[in-house]
Amino acid sequence: MIKNFVPAQPNLSKKSLQIAGSNLPYFRTQEFDRMVGQIKTDIKELFNAKKHKVALLTASGTGAMDCVLNNFLTDKDRVLVISVGRFGKRWVELCNFYNLKYDYVGSSLEVLRKKCVAFKPTVILMQHNETSTMELLDIEAVGKICKANKIKLVVDASSSIGIDPLNIDSCSIDVLVAGTQKGLGTIAGLSVVVYNRSLKIVPKNYYLDLTKYKDSNDGLSLPFTPNIVATHQLAAQLTKFKTLGKDGLKQRIESIKRKKEYFYSLYKGPKLGTSSCGSIIVKNIVVKAVVEHLKKEGIYVCPSKGLDGRELTIGHIGELSYKDIRKLVGKIQR
Repeated sequence: MIKNFVPAQPNLSKKSLQIAGSNLPYFRTQEFDRMVGQIKTDIKELFNAKKHKVALLTASGTGAMDCVLNNFLTDKDRVLVISVGRFGKRWVELCNFYNLKYDYVGSSLEVLRKKCVAFKPTVILMQHNETSTMELLDIEAVGKICKANKIKLVVDASSSIGIDPLNIDSCSIDVLVAGTQKGLGTIAGLSVVVYNRSLKIVPKNYYLDLTKYKDSNDGLSLPFTPNIVATHQLAAQLTKFKTLGKDGLKQRIESIKRKKEYFYSLYKGPKLGTSSCGSIIVKNIVVKAVVEHLKKEGIYVCPSKGLDGRELTIGHIGELSYKDIRKLVGKIQR
């Protein structure tokens, strides 16, 4: 049986697997529209985004990032990117592609404050949790800096939504984007864009034009053919959080954190990463060889481009047991 210890693709729940293996109803119906409407309501409630709108895109997290630049940024903006890994660099690549004026910094809040004074950005682009390093950035502190300097804050939360605590309103997040295949437990190919309803939309792309993703689009909840399976899975996952009570999402996040702490208690090598997933340094072993060996046994881990190629990124999300964790540690530490 395959066990995914990666942050990018968790083992799906039994309910999500059941949905993926089913013939699903046609989507141009009132029932599907109501389901999409409930998804939007649940996201706003679970992540405290009452002043925001929600759009569902049939696209990966990168598609949602692209959507931000296509709808909310213009050539008059001055963009500051907080980059601490591969997906921070993707923000930079997008800025280069669209010929935007930009600069970038690391995770130092002091450097960020100075750069805000010197560069005078109108927008900050960042990750909440950088997938490639599992570094969890201080989004609340960045939000305060943005609010004090009247800077729009855009956050890619693909590797933190449903995994680490996230409060859109209290962190002054203007736009949040995320793929749903990680902490929200769907197959890949669906993403969310949660944006402040006061933001002006200036679309520059037909498919990603957020003015088409209205709450009511001539009776249709989504303008184009959606990722039907992932949409049903997302609806089921959000419902599951709610059935656990008002702290259902919090319980889920605490469960992931406990699994990470258990893994770290067993693994005797150096640990990295500050999110509820994590990274480790594997000593005296070629990481690629470890990855290939584990793959033969149906265990998937993710190599990182860290210190001398000796890092592994380990995910603790999805359907993983403590027995699975013990088995993984035993294989790595032989």
